[in-house]
Amino acid sequence: MKSGAGRGATGRMEQEKRQKMLAEYCKTRDVGLRNELVTEYMYLADMVARKYAGRGVEYDDLKQIAAMALIGALERFSCDKGIQFSTFAVPLLLIVLAAGLVVGVGGSVLTIRKFLKV
Repeated sequence: MKSGAGRGATGRMEQEKRQKMLAEYCKTRDVGLRNELVTEYMYLADMVARKYAGRGVEYDDLKQIAAMALIGALERFSCDKGIQFSTFAVPLLLIVLAAGLVVGVGGSVLTIRKFLKV
């Protein structure tokens, strides 16, 4: 039971760290800070890539496309809208991956279209 509480506290600290970094990035648009944020939020790209894995496109390719979409999401994100970055980014990542894949019956990929530039 104690270990779960510890993870929750650690998760909150990590979330606060990401929020501070994101607020600073919104002010400065520093590329180095953006790259750190991509690393911090890469779990979102991983989560979305796993959703489309096993449909005829390599997982690593999907994750790379999702990572590029994550960079685009960070560049478009506005801190003054009052929403969490993940709330903004996940639908965008899903759209980019779904728009690039034409899925046939049974979930297999029929074609891979040119992926959207976010």
